[in-house]
Amino acid sequence: MRSATIRTATSSDAEAALAYFSALQAENLKTVFQVDTLPTLDEERDFLCGFERDPNSNWFAAEIDSAIVGNLGLKADPRRQRHHAAVLGISVLEPYRSAGLGTRLMETAISWAEASALRSIELDVLEINSGAIRLYERFGFAVYGKCPEAVLVDGEYLAVIEMSRSVLGNAA
Repeated sequence: MRSATIRTATSSDAEAALAYFSALQAENLKTVFQVDTLPTLDEERDFLCGFERDPNSNWFAAEIDSAIVGNLGLKADPRRQRHHAAVLGISVLEPYRSAGLGTRLMETAISWAEASALRSIELDVLEINSGAIRLYERFGFAVYGKCPEAVLVDGEYLAVIEMSRSVLGNAA
């Protein structure tokens, strides 16, 4: 497998991002957040523009041969009192899992966060996703809560684990 390039995505990546999300949706994964329909190209462009406009947010794309095969988003809370905290979301297409791509995305995002004004990163993960939980723990995330039966996926109520970590060495 060719090595992926990890880079900050821009609104010009909207079409590639939609192709990525279409492939990801076809996998029918059990995840915390699922959508019934994909956004339009304009909606995806606007979504990515939101990351470009906010210095405390970033959307990283893992790219092989001009195709996005993984992503990690850090989205800062829009409220002034919590703009120092970002929510993390990450996904990687099935053929590229267990090849270190999640680790590379996390390394890139944490390094970027440490140079930003962020103070904390938060995430939600399904309790049944032990591989993701291990990845987050390797990067210093700790469990701060558990919401039993928090999401309904494929007719089954699943628990969500809430995790967070401080961002050390930030520029603020």
